[in-house]
Amino acid sequence: MWSLSTLDEIDRLRAGIARAGKLSDSLIRIGPLGIGIDGVLAWIPFIPAGAIYSALAGGYLLVQGRRAQVPLITLAQVLALVAARTAVTAIGEAALPLLFAELAVDLFRAHKWSADLLLKAIDQTHYVEGPNDASNPRLPQAEAARRAAGKRRLVFLG
Repeated sequence: MWSLSTLDEIDRLRAGIARAGKLSDSLIRIGPLGIGIDGVLAWIPFIPAGAIYSALAGGYLLVQGRRAQVPLITLAQVLALVAARTAVTAIGEAALPLLFAELAVDLFRAHKWSADLLLKAIDQTHYVEGPNDASNPRLPQAEAARRAAGKRRLVFLG
């Protein structure tokens, strides 16, 4: 579950991150604005469904980012964004006037921003199947392949 060993798994993980960002913050598009699942759930009065969804979606993004071995600074940024989004959603559902709270939640697209950060980190990484040791036949060419692909990071899978 935690470690990835093939490039196909990276592709599936990347697609899941993109889908989570879209569902969370761009399910319904109104011009340049988007409303996602947590934004819709936040409109339900007296139930913290939006905050619960926000926390779960944020956790999913963090786990997937960790599995993709994105840099820790990126994971910290994602954590800050989703924590702030969950807090805004929870405060909005609990204390603020309904319309103001729900509009604030709908405009704060932290899950989409977080997904975009993770996708950018994945796209800047050259993944090589196999371990980072002498038994991997791809080891000698890995750094040259990373440079040729224009990637910033090199990560071994397995």
